[in-house]
Amino acid sequence: MASEALRGQQVLVTGANGFLGSHLTLALLRRGHFVRASARSLSKFELFATREPFAEYYKSGMLTFTPMSDLVHGDFNDMVKGCAVVFHVASPFIYRKLEAGEAESLFMQPAREGVRNIYAAAQKAGVKHLIMTSSDAAVFQADDKWDNGKLYTEADWNKATYKEGCASQDAGFAYVVSKAEAERELHHLASSSKDVPMHVTAICCPWIFGPCIHGPKSVKELNLSNAWLWQYVTAEPGTDVPTENNPIYVDVRDAAEAHVLSWEKAQAGRFLLSGGHWDPRKVLDIMLASDNEELVKLAKHRLGDQCAQPHPSRWQEANAMCQSYDSTRSRELLGLSYRSNKTSIIDACSQFAGLPA
Repeated sequence: MASEALRGQQVLVTGANGFLGSHLTLALLRRGHFVRASARSLSKFELFATREPFAEYYKSGMLTFTPMSDLVHGDFNDMVKGCAVVFHVASPFIYRKLEAGEAESLFMQPAREGVRNIYAAAQKAGVKHLIMTSSDAAVFQADDKWDNGKLYTEADWNKATYKEGCASQDAGFAYVVSKAEAERELHHLASSSKDVPMHVTAICCPWIFGPCIHGPKSVKELNLSNAWLWQYVTAEPGTDVPTENNPIYVDVRDAAEAHVLSWEKAQAGRFLLSGGHWDPRKVLDIMLASDNEELVKLAKHRLGDQCAQPHPSRWQEANAMCQSYDSTRSRELLGLSYRSNKTSIIDACSQFAGLPA
């Protein structure tokens, strides 16, 4: 619950119609705040705003729409006007091979210039706190291996440069570097500002799983992390899983809560989130042990003849060397409690199983 001192504040959430943004929006509304939600178009906003659990807030005027400005050239002054806090969740992501020069226009410029523009508008409007969704991509090196045995903390940084990101034709690498550049720019702006200081916070999220509330009509409209999870779960027996993916996760509801708590507790700086390790085979074991008949059926089909046999994945085999994230700061300073992997998987997969293919 929001403290009485904070209740009823006007706030801005960019990317409010996305997977994480929608959960953040709901958490703020339930605390009694008025949410100005940005989306690319009114139709995209209404896709989630007119559905439960948002419809009552939309009808009452607590949830309102503001068009999302172009991150590079847009004017954010009207968007942030009158807001006590700005939650900058929106971030560009395109997953395909890039043409020469596309990395800068599609990833690097929007990420860095977006932070600059939103920061400038927020400071001009007298906003007290700017909270940005960052990523563990801003923490580890792009060529780090998941089985390096390292414990990462908020002191670790991805050292890839803006120039390296621009030169890449790998969308994944460009995205990783853009997240690091955006967060570096945020902290630089705050530390170098000569105006009235504004709290800035970066919430560094790993893979985010959990149920969707932003209105996907089918599994084809799932966000990237959930789509990858569901693709693995529903694949044919014997299909391998890429092992370069990050074995650290956070539930989307906990990620949203971290954003809100950083505002409520006036905490600035970086917070590296971690709900712990997850593992593809562990996902299937969780489904097998559930009381959801559809999930049990899916898991048995996925495992095939190996259903009752030991079948450790490469992540399990290398568990002793698996990387970890230190979430001490989020637990102690924010008071954040993390949902279990079991809760995230069951809640998510139970929902996805009911969506059209």
